[in-house]
Amino acid sequence: MSESRKRGRVGLGVLLPFLFCSPAYSQPPPIVDPVTAGHETIDDNMDWAAGGMRLEYDNDVLVNSDDKFTNGLSVQWHSGLAREWEDVPAPRWTKFGRRLPGLNAAGFYRRIGLAVGQNIQTPKDLSAVELIADDVPYAGSLGFELSWLAFNDDQFRAYALIVGVVGPASGAEAVQKWVHKTIGSEEPLGWDNQLPNEPAVNFNGMFKKKVFRVEGKGHWSADVALNADFGLGTGLSFGEVAAEVRAGVNVPYGFAFVPDPVGRTIAYDATVPHQSSKHMSIYASLVLRQIYMQHFIFVDGSLWRDTHLVDADPWQNQMIVGFHVTGRRWGVHLSFWDSSANLRTPLAGSGNDFGTIAFEWRF
Repeated sequence: MSESRKRGRVGLGVLLPFLFCSPAYSQPPPIVDPVTAGHETIDDNMDWAAGGMRLEYDNDVLVNSDDKFTNGLSVQWHSGLAREWEDVPAPRWTKFGRRLPGLNAAGFYRRIGLAVGQNIQTPKDLSAVELIADDVPYAGSLGFELSWLAFNDDQFRAYALIVGVVGPASGAEAVQKWVHKTIGSEEPLGWDNQLPNEPAVNFNGMFKKKVFRVEGKGHWSADVALNADFGLGTGLSFGEVAAEVRAGVNVPYGFAFVPDPVGRTIAYDATVPHQSSKHMSIYASLVLRQIYMQHFIFVDGSLWRDTHLVDADPWQNQMIVGFHVTGRRWGVHLSFWDSSANLRTPLAGSGNDFGTIAFEWRF
């Protein structure tokens, strides 16, 4: 990689917030949305739609693979909903997100999220002790994320601050070796070549807008949203656009649940399930993404010093297929990622595919 690419990594996504926070979008429709007979309005759920906990597990073994991004685990807490930031049931020190652009507009619910997550990356050949120059390095990250959301059933706006560490201090080596030993899998022998310790700080943004919805008999419905995200920081600098589709029975108000390893975009909960315990939601989701990855420390190496890096194509396509079953107080989400190849090496034909399973409990 040239030095010019490693300097001045200003993500193109820095302009994306203005698409969804411009005056044209500053006055969304009221929160109480008209719906078909037999459905509650979104406000009918406010008495009980508190926050919850989510456990998210990402692993490529779910798609019969074991390379590149290979494992992610996060524990997330999402606050209850409120109309105003001062009423969000969260510690006062977390509420400075109200000062961020677009999050104080009228007609939105507010929510704060906290997450802790670890991510692990390995090359394809786990038996090699020496450095594999033309494959991704062994790498691990451990991060803490604080996020701020404002959304209704028409728009979604969010920002997140992620602070963590990349390198041996993340504990990735110990975790992977323990897991592989426990399940009788191949021992990864190249961890002596992992990326060195380095602090990582990122500021990410996410913006969604519903562009289509349809409702039918039997509580069936479907919707389509457009999505624009950005990230700026030492771990990731990227911009991406996406289309998100949901369809099923009793689809929750809000926006699609899209799992992402902590630090990748934003860990969020932008749904308000139906109030009645009889209304279990069963639906599917499809996300199509186009990404420009200007800098990714797991591939491009450190911004500040010479480390192992791989020649990579900054453009990448992703498809995420999800299946969701949720009740009033619980939810199970199963998702599969199919990513285009992004390495300009002999391994270029190999994409980065993995699966995710998430469990959530609402208070």
